[in-house]
Amino acid sequence: MAANNLGALYYGGRIGGESDYEKATEYYEIADRLGYSLASENLAYIYYYGFGTEVDYEKAYLYFSKAALCGRYEATYKLGDMFRNGFYVEKSEKMTSYFYRRAMELVWQDNVSNNKYLGCVYQRVVDLFYEGIGTAQDDAEAFRYYQLAEECYIRRLLMATNTMLIRFRLSSKDRKS
Repeated sequence: MAANNLGALYYGGRIGGESDYEKATEYYEIADRLGYSLASENLAYIYYYGFGTEVDYEKAYLYFSKAALCGRYEATYKLGDMFRNGFYVEKSEKMTSYFYRRAMELVWQDNVSNNKYLGCVYQRVVDLFYEGIGTAQDDAEAFRYYQLAEECYIRRLLMATNTMLIRFRLSSKDRKS
């Protein structure tokens, strides 16, 4: 876990002031070899988007798959994205639908209503029903999941706004003392 956290610090530019994807990758690889699934997911993102390296969908697919097997929701829906877009794998509506639905099941199993990925998962399920990807096109179901996604995004926005207000209040009190 410590190696993954160091990787995250380099990734986010919190060490040295700028993102160092090469260092982040080194630390994520150490954590991945130790079996830390978040590190696998982080490596997948580096290769999926080409952060500090060339885009490599094969590596992204392998790392997302490894993380998804450990129950990581984000890696699971990103596999759905890969099948939806044909990145490294053959396009498949059936597999897209499977991974989006599986991601939703994983979030529900965790019973976390404020999970930061829940809105992203719901948005992908909206696409399944709205576009009829691997299922019958169903506007009513699409709208139902759209409302759920919207609630998640609003909840996250309110939480972020409240956090900013609290920090501002605390910093104002510090300035007055």
